[in-house]
Amino acid sequence: MGKSLELIAKAICKQYGLQYIDFVGEGAFKETYHIKENENSRALKIFRSVKSPQRTEREINAMLRCNHPNIGRLLNVSVFEYQSNTYLFLIEEYLSGGTLSDRLSSGLLSVSEVKKIGIQLIDAVEHIANHNLVHRDIKPDNIMFGKDKDKPVIVDFGLVRDLSNTSLTQTWLMHGPGTPLYAAPEQL
Repeated sequence: MGKSLELIAKAICKQYGLQYIDFVGEGAFKETYHIKENENSRALKIFRSVKSPQRTEREINAMLRCNHPNIGRLLNVSVFEYQSNTYLFLIEEYLSGGTLSDRLSSGLLSVSEVKKIGIQLIDAVEHIANHNLVHRDIKPDNIMFGKDKDKPVIVDFGLVRDLSNTSLTQTWLMHGPGTPLYAAPEQL
């Protein structure tokens, strides 16, 4: 399914004076493209559709509330009209260093690397919690690195729970939100 929104990504770049670089990857609801704004690398994330406007709004609001060096930065939110369709897109900081999963695929991390990464992630999770939020999908694929390979960054707030608002999770689901094997047992 990858690159199904590539024409839209290129059209967004053309309209906003951005430089299209390449397709990066996709998740369940969005495709990500590497772009440049002036000389700064950015990630352009385009929603395939907005099946749950409330959840999408909650994701965006959570990212805007968080301001921490170990949490992905949301720089812009907008909509784009293309051939009678409306697309929601985000521009975020571009993290070129891959995911924690990528790093683990080449072997175990040293104890000092685990400590250094762990301390920063604990601080980021505390920041999220101080904003009355629960990420609910922290896993190696949602921990990325930029040019600084020692600085982990938590991304993908698509399942965020805002404790000050009503839950959006359907109670009839077989298990709660998150990724089995990484989710807390009480979510499952």
